[in-house]
Amino acid sequence: KLPPGVKEAVYNRKISLQAYNNKFVSLNNEGQLKADKSDIGEDEKFTYIDLGNSYFLLAIKDSAYISADINQGGLLHSPKKWIGEWEIFSMQKIDSNHIAIKACNNKYVSAEISTNQNLVANRDKAGKWETFTIIK
Repeated sequence: KLPPGVKEAVYNRKISLQAYNNKFVSLNNEGQLKADKSDIGEDEKFTYIDLGNSYFLLAIKDSAYISADINQGGLLHSPKKWIGEWEIFSMQKIDSNHIAIKACNNKYVSAEISTNQNLVANRDKAGKWETFTIIK
């Protein structure tokens, strides 16, 4: 189910995300998103699907969607072949270069070093570890 006011995808584009630690977000072999890569390769590229009203989806190369698993504390991982509320994120612009990302649990996505750089939607406020740069 799409959020209120969202009827369909507005546009798609390839992006990479750079976390506060200057590392790029990658989908690892265990199916988890981590901010631990120094360079952009295929595993660091996502399809950004703009749903309008600041909502978006992230897909990987095989058209599977990144999910924030609320049953696992908001861990971003294992892409799904369907779109449910766990696969829909919202973006908050911090400044001209940085964004914060919220999951359906209304928590900000963090890539803090204490979580082993795993992306987890578990923060009430957007601090430095919850900011990302979109690389087009």
